[in-house]
Parts: sequence; structure tokens; C-alpha cells
Amino acid sequence: MDYKKCKEFRKRLKKIGKITASDKRGEALSSLTKDMRQNGFEFPRLYRRSTTTIMQLIEEEIDKSKNRTDTKLKRIWSCIKFSIKVVGVIASIITIIWFIIHFFL
Repeated sequence: MDYKKCKEFRKRLKKIGKITASDKRGEALSSLTKDMRQNGFEFPRLYRRSTTTIMQLIEEEIDKSKNRTDTKLKRIWSCIKFSIKVVGVIASIITIIWFIIHFFL
């Protein structure tokens, strides 16, 4: 899930939280959950739909997707660090071999 989409959904959720009319808030929440489902979020089917439970579920889903993107970035960064270390070891081995060949031959 796209991090920009998550930020957009969070902004919409904050705006919905400021709505005082319960019927308008319910409509806005249903449209938000519909948009989020279309973008890959999964919500359990609720028998008793209250705005607070829906808002809590939306917050949890946004946090989960943020954690997923964070773990992907951590993996990429660890791969980059590992490749830098491998290149450094190979360069040092080549340098040592070059010194040995240069001074002893």
C-alpha cells in the first residue's frame, strides 16, 4: 500500500472526526472505507457499526500499512549496507594482493 495514500486517508479521517452530525459522519466513513477497500485495505464485517469502532479500525489499518512500508525500507537499506561491506572486503583483498605482487616481484 502506498504511503501517500495512507497519509491521505488519515487526513480524511481527521476531517471526519471533526464532523458533528452523526448521519454525515456515517456517510463520510462509509465512503472512506469503500475507498480504502478499493486500495487494498481489508476490514472485518461489523455487525454493530459505530463511528468510533470504524475509526479505530481505520487507524489500525493505516498503522499496519505504515509498518509494512517501514520494514520494506529497512530490508532495502540492510541490503545496501551488506553490498557496501562486500565491495569493501573485495577491494581490500585486491589491494593486499596488489601490494604483495608489486613489492615481491
